[in-house]
Amino acid sequence: MKWAVTTSKGISEISVPDGWDAMPAAMYQKLASEWDGSDLIRLFSILSGHSYKALYNSKDRELESGLIAATHFIYEQKPAFKEHDCPKVFKYNGREIPVPKDLASLSIGQNIHIYQRLTTAKCYDELISLACAVYLQPEIDNSEFNSERAFEIEKEIEAMPVTEVYPLGFFLLRPLIKSGQILQRKGKNILSRLYQDWSKSVRLWREQQRQSALRAMDS
Repeated sequence: MKWAVTTSKGISEISVPDGWDAMPAAMYQKLASEWDGSDLIRLFSILSGHSYKALYNSKDRELESGLIAATHFIYEQKPAFKEHDCPKVFKYNGREIPVPKDLASLSIGQNIHIYQRLTTAKCYDELISLACAVYLQPEIDNSEFNSERAFEIEKEIEAMPVTEVYPLGFFLLRPLIKSGQILQRKGKNILSRLYQDWSKSVRLWREQQRQSALRAMDS
């Protein structure tokens, strides 16, 4: 969907997707992390890639009706892709890349690469393209994991429709998030066991000292 609007920076041609299947994954990720669900101008800014400030200060009286027309699918079209099952293959540059079946076999480097981004992400949906790129890069290149190549692939995947990226990205992120919670609990359990062992050792040492003192008194 395209039309011309007048903003504080002059007349500009604006283009926005007319449905979820026309929305790039990068745009959806930005929407998921930056839109509060109510600011219509922010929504339009994300969909169009146009400056929020320029839109906000626009004197174009047709812009308001344009905003509603351009963003109606967000409210009226159900994002059904969020309920799709994970595909068996991922279509990338004309190729069908098999989706890894055993996520536990992923390398430490792959997991850490995503964990590092998790620490700064506002929401998990923000990382769907990253997950696809990190997990599939070895399959795509027939090589070991390469973080630089994964970054390049991530940018290519971000340009793909979110309807194609989300089902796989969410599938790949879900167990990683769960495993991160498990690792945290395991870490706490390890510390707890160490403390318990240390406390037990201290109690045994004190008991030995007490017994030695009693024997000394008896003698």
